[in-house]
Formats: sequence, structure tokens, C-alpha cells
Amino acid sequence: MNALSVIQGEHRNLGLTLMCFEKLLSDTAHQRREPNVMLFRAIINYLDSFLYRFHHPKEDDFLFPALCRRYPTAGKLVQSLQNDHHNGAKFCLQLDETLTACESDEDRFVDFHEAALIYISYERRHIGTEEAELLPLARQHLTESDWEPINNSFVKNDDPMFGDQPKQRYQKLSRLITNVCIFNDPLL
Repeated sequence: MNALSVIQGEHRNLGLTLMCFEKLLSDTAHQRREPNVMLFRAIINYLDSFLYRFHHPKEDDFLFPALCRRYPTAGKLVQSLQNDHHNGAKFCLQLDETLTACESDEDRFVDFHEAALIYISYERRHIGTEEAELLPLARQHLTESDWEPINNSFVKNDDPMFGDQPKQRYQKLSRLITNVCIFNDPLL
């Protein structure tokens, strides 16, 4: 397995998580489901723990510098994506703080709902930019020797929810994503 397939697989898994997040928000807003702070927090914790602690740092530390060395014209794109990584982490923290406010005041769920939809859109745009612009440039310009350290860093990623060894704390969330978002089971 190489870094490109790992990155794209992680993007797909993140897309599923965002889709599930959006569906849960919609179901809650339309009163098809009670607000479940623990479930929303599990999604946010997954995004924070995987996206901002594993996935993005490896792009920042390995993929982006290699591409900029080989193809300096990519510098502006890379800087924009790095800004997204930095701002996305802050946005995720703010989302968690907004969710915490909902625990003591259910009327604040509207604020959380709105902020979460903006966040979901932000991450989808970011993933889309990487898929449509960054990864094609990397395929085109990076050499086999450039890919070696990138591959070595990404194949060590073990997604805590979708990886080979899913963490126990994410098993319920993984089942929910499968049942609610893939099979559209409204009962869970």
C-alpha cells in the first residue's frame, strides 16, 4: 500500500464521518432523533484525534514539503492547505466548546447545529481541494525517492475507527456510521 491510497482511503472515511455527522444533525433538527451530546462529542473527538493528530501532520511534515521541493509552484496551494489544517483544528475545538454549552442549555443546539454544518462544509471543501488539486500534482511531480519517506509515514497510520485495529471507544460510532449513514437505518 502506498501513501496515495492511504490518503484517499482516509479521505473516504472522513467523508463518511462527515456524512453521518450531517445526517445526525438533520435528524435532530427535524426531531427524528433526540440530541445526543455524547454521540456528537464522539464524532468531534474522532475528527480531532485522527484528522488533526495523524492525518494532517503527516501531510504537513512529509507530503507538502516534498511537493514544494520538487514543484515550487505548488507553494501557494500548500500554504492554503496548511492554513486549512491549522484553522480546522481551531474550528473543531470551538465546535466542541459549543457542544459543551448545549449540555447546560438545550436552546444552544441551534448554535451547535449551525457551526457544525459550517465545519462540515469547510472540511469537505478542504478534502476536495486535496483530491482535485494537490494529489494530482503529487502524482505528476514526485519521484519514487520522494515517495519513499511519505509512504513510510502514511502506512503507519492506524485510523482509530476504520483502521486494522479499531479502538474500542470508536466501535459504537463506527456501527452508527455503517447503520445510519450507509444502510439508512433510522432506529439507531
